[in-house]
Formats: sequence, structure tokens, C-alpha cells
Amino acid sequence: LQSGQLDYGPFIAMTNNTKKAIEKAGNRMIKAASPVQASVAFNQTKKPFDKLEVRQAFAHILERKAITKVGQPVGGMPVETQSGLIKAMYDAWVDEGTKSKMIDYKHDPAKAEELLKKAGLSKGGDGNWKLADGKPFKVTLQSVTGFADWIAGSNVVCSQLTDFGIPCQVKVSPDFAVYQEEMAAGKYAFGWWLVSVGTNPPSAMGRIFGEGYGYTAVGGRAVYKAPTEKDSGNWIGGAQEITLADGTKVKPGELTIKMQQMSPEEQKPVMQQLMQAENASLPVIGIWDYTNTQWVNEKRFTNFPDGSDAGIMRLS
Repeated sequence: LQSGQLDYGPFIAMTNNTKKAIEKAGNRMIKAASPVQASVAFNQTKKPFDKLEVRQAFAHILERKAITKVGQPVGGMPVETQSGLIKAMYDAWVDEGTKSKMIDYKHDPAKAEELLKKAGLSKGGDGNWKLADGKPFKVTLQSVTGFADWIAGSNVVCSQLTDFGIPCQVKVSPDFAVYQEEMAAGKYAFGWWLVSVGTNPPSAMGRIFGEGYGYTAVGGRAVYKAPTEKDSGNWIGGAQEITLADGTKVKPGELTIKMQQMSPEEQKPVMQQLMQAENASLPVIGIWDYTNTQWVNEKRFTNFPDGSDAGIMRLS
């Protein structure tokens, strides 16, 4: 791309400097929505991430614009609403009643302090936070080799947490296969995960409330495995029943499986509950929506799609 040798180049993660070099070679960038969101996920079997207030505090600590600016400056948009879905999908599915009930996790260090204290943590004289038992609250954010955007973003995440008084270090798995295997085995307390994958609602929400949450479909029925069961794959360890902001109790894992047998019209009210369940319980915090960023060079071919049809843009 940088030497102008390609007629077409698919999405790759890159820095702004690389983008400028590619454009200088006569290439033109085309953008479209991409059905995938980068998030940081919690293993709720690991203390203190079992406490909702701690997960909510992290959502108020992490300044997603700054993380995106470093991690995915060319092909990413900072997440605005914690729903488990990319913005295009959220906008298409959410109704006004649901929208009004969604918690706004804007950058708010004061709110984060309040939540951590409510969870039983305390701030030491050195400015660092301590767990309820008096031990230092330190975290490791797990990333993976080959995901340059996750690694770059991890450094900003850890910088923000450390500045807040929660010392954070980045660890990198050797490859994605090892990462997935160790994540499924519950070895990580805090790591990156891709959610809202695909345009099919059960698949998109299944990235949160599916296998990683302990739920699989057997004969069309939802079967649950606890994190303590051998080879359960349940690394999120979230509550089977979640209370929404309006007091409604739902079982998101069961609902996600049931949606597989529903028509889009039947899915819509269920999706309202699942978006609220992610927003209320925060098993993951969305950081950026990926943008399908592609490159064309019109020296030899013209009339490429303009990005207005996201479906066509996925047909290389």
C-alpha cells in the first residue's frame, strides 16, 4: 500500500503516520460500519471483579476516546453507550423506553471513587487503592501477540488505571489460540474480548451471554455450566439472573439462546432486555467500535463502492 502497488487493500490496524504514508502513495480510504467491538472483559470469579461497583468504577475511570486515539486511531470509534452492541446495531434495535433507562458511564473519576468505596475498597496514604482485606488493589490486563491495537490500547488503559491509584501492568499471550484456551480456562481476571460480532442479534449478544457466560444450546434448550465445572468454558462467571435498572429480573444467558429460534420481531423486546442487562451488570466494557476501513487505488480501476452499503464492503 505504501508503495502504491495494490488496486485494493482490506482492513488492517495502523497508526496515523502509516495512514498518511498510504494516502501519499495515491490510495484513497473508504469507511463503513463493521460488526465488531473491542472491549475489556472481567472474570467475575476473581475478586474484586465479583462486585458490580468495581466494574462500574472501571467504566467511569477509562476514558475511551483517549484509548481509541492510541489503540485504533484510523479504524475505530470510541464506544458511547455500554450495550454490548456497536453503535449502528444499537441505534437500529434500541427503543426510546430502553434508551432512557441506560446508565451513562461517562468519564467521571469522582463517581468511580464513590463506587469503589461502596464496594468496600479504601484509598491509602500513597494514593493507591486497597482491597477490603487491606491488600493492594493491582491488576494485570491480558492482551495477545499480533493484536497491535489491543497492545497499544492496553498501555493507555493501564496508564489511566495507574494514575487513578490502581497499579496496572500489561501481559501478552504468545498467540490468539493460546489466549482463547487460557481465557476459557478462567486464567485471566481482566483481558480484551471482541463483542457484537456479526449482524445477527443472537450471535452478537452470544459473545457476552453465550458460551463464555456458561450457556450453550442443546436441542434448542439453554444449558448452563458453572465456572467450577470441568471444561465449562465459563470464564465470565456472571450471575445467571440480573436485575435491570427498573427492577426487572432477567436471565440473559437463557434469553440469548431462546432468541435463536425467534423471528426478528420476536427478538426485538428480548434485545431491549439484553442491552439493559449488559449495561446494568457490565461483564465487559466496550472501548471502540471497529470501522471497516479499506483502501483503493484508482490508477487502473474506478467505481469502487463508496462505503454507504456496509454489506457490500464486507465482500472483498
